[in-house]
Amino acid sequence: MAHGISCHFEDDGRFAFLVGEPATAAWDGVLPEGFTQVVLPAGRYACFTVVGPASGVPDAGRHIYGCWLPRADVQRGEGPDWEVTDVRASAFPDRLHVQIFIPVR
Repeated sequence: MAHGISCHFEDDGRFAFLVGEPATAAWDGVLPEGFTQVVLPAGRYACFTVVGPASGVPDAGRHIYGCWLPRADVQRGEGPDWEVTDVRASAFPDRLHVQIFIPVR
């Protein structure tokens, strides 16, 4: 699995996208120089599955924020969006299998 986190959102639509791995129980808490730690807050998340070409992932994000969220009975919560790509079930760029998680309250 490949993990990605969208964070540091700007008013003009820009944001940072970090790719990484979850920390394991054996991790000693010390990051090598140049690495960044992001802690995902516990809470409630809406989960969306995207299966298809790579272009479908940003399209899904536009649908989530432009259509689904304004009509849903929830509000966006605090914290970053994150996604998990099943790289074994994916063939970039023609077919990705991605789950997108958005904090909600």
